[in-house]
Amino acid sequence: MRLSLPHCVLVVAVVLTHGSFIWADDVADKKLFDKVMDRLVKNELFVKEYPGKYVFPPRSFIKPNSAKEFNAYASAHKAHGAEHDEKAGKIRPVVLITQGFMEKVIAGDEQSLAVIMGHELVLCHISNEG
Repeated sequence: MRLSLPHCVLVVAVVLTHGSFIWADDVADKKLFDKVMDRLVKNELFVKEYPGKYVFPPRSFIKPNSAKEFNAYASAHKAHGAEHDEKAGKIRPVVLITQGFMEKVIAGDEQSLAVIMGHELVLCHISNEG
């Protein structure tokens, strides 16, 4: 895979600012993940059903160093990365997917990612905890 000059500049910037190397595929996965999550957390049903006991919106991310893991989940537990927001006095839950799931199962398919993450957000773990 040959990177164009803009991609090379982006990779160098990421290395310099984060102290670690991120592959171009990881950048594409992050861009796709952020796009899907942005759309999902603005969904009227999700906003309506979001439990008031949590800070909105949940923190969402691709779990680092998880290329050998295949999972997606939502959690309000600190052990999974949820944080207590001192100002709001509430927990900010997390919604995440592993790198392995993104690479091997999602494989760049926006609709599949939306189904998986929508399940985590609306149908299951966060909304039903309210």
